[in-house]
Amino acid sequence: PGFIPNPVTFDSENRPYIIEKGKPLNNVYNFANELIIHTLNKNKVWESWNLSEVIKEYKNKEFRTGVAQEERVIIDSEGGIYIAVEFIDSSLLLYSNDAGKNWQGYPLDTISIKFESFPNVNPPTIMATNNDGRNLYAIIPKKLQNGSLNVSNKIKLSDNAWNPLNGGGFMRYSYSY
Repeated sequence: PGFIPNPVTFDSENRPYIIEKGKPLNNVYNFANELIIHTLNKNKVWESWNLSEVIKEYKNKEFRTGVAQEERVIIDSEGGIYIAVEFIDSSLLLYSNDAGKNWQGYPLDTISIKFESFPNVNPPTIMATNNDGRNLYAIIPKKLQNGSLNVSNKIKLSDNAWNPLNGGGFMRYSYSY
């Protein structure tokens, strides 16, 4: 399909997923009003899921896009799909546990989020900064039996972290080897 180039994620059945944080507003490419996921269905035909209405339930304004934002679709080994949406003053975790048919939104009191994705980790850990961009947190979601997530496990890692929006390498500093 026609889309803005972004990283491609593959699920366990080798289907690709590409996130597109849509059309520019007023000739400004930093903000968007559409969130679309492109993927192949079981018949190997491209389909697009427009998640813009899901986002509007949580925040009725444009969201940020660009190189500093998380642009990957994350899929865990159980087929759960995760998408990060970043607004000017907050962020939202979108989650589907049924192959993208239904979506749940989890507002986070952070402004910048990145996924740590390690093989066989369900769900992925979220690295995040608070609104002033200084405190670094690990948010460790937990899958619940009812199919939802609990995102309340937020661990402060640093109170003087540099702001990941100012450059690359954010994930390299979020853990040590």
